[in-house]
Amino acid sequence: MRLFYKESLNFFTKEEKEFIYNNVIHTADFPWYRFAQATSEKFPFYGHVLIRRYDIKTEEPVINSDIYHFFFEIFKRFCAKHKIKYKKIARAIVNSITYHGKYQTTDPHIDHDFNHKILMMYLNDTTGDTVIYDKKFYPGGLTILPIDETLKNPMKEIKRISPKLGKVMCVDGRHYHAGSFPEPGDRRVVVVFTFI
Repeated sequence: MRLFYKESLNFFTKEEKEFIYNNVIHTADFPWYRFAQATSEKFPFYGHVLIRRYDIKTEEPVINSDIYHFFFEIFKRFCAKHKIKYKKIARAIVNSITYHGKYQTTDPHIDHDFNHKILMMYLNDTTGDTVIYDKKFYPGGLTILPIDETLKNPMKEIKRISPKLGKVMCVDGRHYHAGSFPEPGDRRVVVVFTFI
């Protein structure tokens, strides 16, 4: 099975890195909001929504944050470099997760029950890999595979992406994937765009 995957290292400009450092990573002014669950209630997290989830068949995206345009410019530049076409952003968010303790990863999941791609921007050097599995979503299947069940019946990993400041990647969103939790004292900050 061939995985659609594109990656660029050190993709941010010096100015972009400085902006991220001063306005997202190392500031008390960036508005983080607590979400009760990422994939399930086992995994609460802090996030900053750029574009909320919506019905892509009947609605248009609504920008939820002034910082959206900054990250959208990086998104467009990456897509142009790798000749990736896009029609519509389905969702965009800045996520911040910390050490969990009991679990190594979130529940394996897909972000939408329709064909889409995922683009991730890593905003800091940290631990907490993104794991891509060989199993793909099929219509009518589960969008979230409960972690306790997948620990009993593990799926095959086909790709592991380590967080590194300035790394940007794009992958086929039909593959189940999970975010690993960083080690104690670390924080994993990523921007996630999903799109068709």
